[in-house]
Amino acid sequence: MVFSRRKRSWCHIPGHNGSRAPGPGVAALILFAGVALTSVVFIVRKLQRLSYWFEEVEAEDAGELMEEERDNPDFVILDVRTPSEFEREHLPVAINVSSHSRSFRDELKKFDREKVYLVYSGHGDRGGKASSLMKSLGFRSVYHLGGGLEEWKRSGGQVVG
Repeated sequence: MVFSRRKRSWCHIPGHNGSRAPGPGVAALILFAGVALTSVVFIVRKLQRLSYWFEEVEAEDAGELMEEERDNPDFVILDVRTPSEFEREHLPVAINVSSHSRSFRDELKKFDREKVYLVYSGHGDRGGKASSLMKSLGFRSVYHLGGGLEEWKRSGGQVVG
């Protein structure tokens, strides 16, 4: 009778030779997993910096916010559309600083970072970018009107101009 002696391996990875030291395939797998995890963490942190620092509010919530803050001198409604868009129509008591202006960042730096801001644009794109920029500049409380002025009007919100 002939007995077969098979080497028992602690690892069942194809191509592994059964020794206790990981082979090159295992090392490559571990390295790949580490790089992938690092990339995911980097991307998540980048997304948080770019888009998740401000609070996006719907038109109804923006109306409630405006009502609550009506008598608050530290509440600012900021329209980031162009001056011609602003002249046509805008939210009551809004101030205009065009995000298309070359000096937009410098103009924002002049604002009090401790005040509460409701930021909007025409459809929400420029307002979202402006809100992200404001948070990156250290503004404490920034709300973005999701859908912009168009969504505000669709929900029955008042405009002047």
